[in-house]
Amino acid sequence: MPTSEYIETGNGGCYVAGSRIGTDVAVHAFRNGPTAEDIFRSFPSIGSLAKVYGVLSLTLEHPHEIEAYT
Repeated sequence: MPTSEYIETGNGGCYVAGSRIGTDVAVHAFRNGPTAEDIFRSFPSIGSLAKVYGVLSLTLEHPHEIEAYT
């Protein structure tokens, strides 16, 4: 897993940093059509829109590594 300020791993999962939201939640939502802004509105505990974009960017740059956790 590439290191990032936007993603944390632990307890066998991958999470948006500083939250209990799994990256799989954001990734699956994005793949189904909602924008990053929609995802943040749906899951405000992520903390910031920048974190949503960070997770999505990392997913697009490293799809195989992220897919292993989703």
